[in-house]
Amino acid sequence: MSPKQISGQPKVREPSTLYERIYARAAQVPPGYVTTYGTIGKLVGCPARAVGYAMHFLSAADRPEVPWQRVINVRGGISTHGDRQRQLLEAEGVVFNEQGLVDLQRYGWQFADAAHSVDLSDLAEI
Repeated sequence: MSPKQISGQPKVREPSTLYERIYARAAQVPPGYVTTYGTIGKLVGCPARAVGYAMHFLSAADRPEVPWQRVINVRGGISTHGDRQRQLLEAEGVVFNEQGLVDLQRYGWQFADAAHSVDLSDLAEI
């Protein structure tokens, strides 16, 4: 048995870098749902801005297994990739309102191991 396997099963390793942890969380959001930079940040222990940077660098890294388009801002808006991001989300069934926002109560993904899904607590400050 190779050192990367235990009892015939591939060894699962925790992502070692912050960006890898962010990408692993984003990869958990299924088609037709979204999450926010702040929600992923709370789950991995970093500020929302760091999640935004990770998503920005991901586009250049060309990692198709990470659905970067499903990570949006706390208002339900697209922050960086505009038209392309919206097209990808709409193709998955996500609907935008007249203001170009996604209803986070309807499309926000509920992470199984989190005490919250999309964190709407910051909306009171907007």
